[in-house]
Amino acid sequence: MLTFLLAFNVVTNFGTYSQPEDATIIKEGVLKELENRKVDFEDDDLAISAIESYKKDIDQRLNIYSFKKLSLYRIIGCIVMLIGVVFLRMKKGTGLHLYFAGGFFTVITGFYAMGGGILGWIFNLWYIMLLLVFGAYFFIKRTELS
Repeated sequence: MLTFLLAFNVVTNFGTYSQPEDATIIKEGVLKELENRKVDFEDDDLAISAIESYKKDIDQRLNIYSFKKLSLYRIIGCIVMLIGVVFLRMKKGTGLHLYFAGGFFTVITGFYAMGGGILGWIFNLWYIMLLLVFGAYFFIKRTELS
C-alpha cells in the first residue's frame, strides 16, 4: 500500500511540477473563500485580523515559482522514500534510514518552500502523517524487516 501511495505522490507532484499554473487557480480559490468567510466574522476583530494574515501569507507565498519548487522537492523526497521501501521489502536495514531521510527532506523542504505559516502546514500535513504513521510502523517492525 505504501509503495502505491508514494508512487502516486511522485506522479501527482510531477504533474504539478509540469503545470505550475494550478498555483494561481488554487490561490484565487482560497483567497475568494477567505473573503467569503470574512463576512461571517464581521463582529470578531481577532478573526478578521487572522483572515487578513492568512490572505497576506497566501498572496506572498503561493506563486508559480514556489509551487514548482515545492513539487520538485517532493518528487525527490518521495523517490528516496520509495527506494527506502523497496530496500525494506528486500529486508535491508538501510531502507529504514532512506525512508526517514526522504520523509524529513520532504517535510523540511515543504516548510522551506511555503514558509512556516498556515500555508506550509496545509501543504505538509499529508507528508507529516505519511512519515509518522508508516515511520512508526517500520520502526516497531524494524527487527522483522532487517
